[in-house]
Amino acid sequence: MNKNKIKFYHHVILPFYFSAFCLCGFGCATVNPDVIINNFKQTQIYPPLVLTDDTKASLKSLVSKSNLCSTLNFGIGSDDVQPQIITDGIRQVLLKRFKQQGDETKNNLVMLFDAHVKLGMFSGTTTSLSLTGTFMDGDQTIDTIKAEGKAVMPYPAINFAFHKAALIAFAQFDENLRNSQILKAYVYSKALGDFQQQVNTWRALPKKPLPEEARRFRVLADDAVQNKEFDKAANFYEQGLAIEPMWLAGQYNAAMIYSELNSYAMAAMHMKRYLVLKPEDTKKYQDQIYIWEEKAKESNE
Repeated sequence: MNKNKIKFYHHVILPFYFSAFCLCGFGCATVNPDVIINNFKQTQIYPPLVLTDDTKASLKSLVSKSNLCSTLNFGIGSDDVQPQIITDGIRQVLLKRFKQQGDETKNNLVMLFDAHVKLGMFSGTTTSLSLTGTFMDGDQTIDTIKAEGKAVMPYPAINFAFHKAALIAFAQFDENLRNSQILKAYVYSKALGDFQQQVNTWRALPKKPLPEEARRFRVLADDAVQNKEFDKAANFYEQGLAIEPMWLAGQYNAAMIYSELNSYAMAAMHMKRYLVLKPEDTKKYQDQIYIWEEKAKESNE
């Protein structure tokens, strides 16, 4: 290479690429991972979240990859690895699953949140997101919910397919959380005192028929019971009770259905609510509650 070509390379080509690199990369707004973590920790949500070191490392890794994508790919693919995908994902799941549980702030439930990210290296490799939510009351572990999502990086490898993996992981986490009878029983039992206050207020009001929306779930639940689809029946009773918790038959039937499903903690919880609504039946069903609670302990619910 002659001297003129060397000068042209050093004085024209390199400065051009360097300028483009700065404008398209460092010129883009970069994200500060510590700000994201601090903002996330300050978010008012139930249950309160405790982030593991692995979660913090994953958030920082996504920030790094997002900034790198903005720099090297002219911004293309940077949205796929935004750390908010994790923070928004867990927030939406918790808001969805705990929105109708009453005054939860009266109990000590917290969730230790662990998110582990493994990004693919190039087209055809796999990106994964593993989630673990450990629900705790002080030193006592109430339940642990796990989920994992995987996706293959496309060709060409402009993005990591992380967003796709995250959608799978959070959908699975949401489903597993919905199916956690242990956690439901914990939250409901902690809210029993609050339920008693609601019942006292309800007794002073003129009695009203079951709301039509709740009656719809009663019809669906009764049909599911006749078809021996007890899982579906339990779900329909829960939806009806979310609309009208003072539904006496709903509380009783839900207790019996959960007993059929061997979900004894949930059976005991609904029967306790039934007895709050109809205390004259306490002598009749209290012994059954004792039996269910013992079976729940034996099955490690």
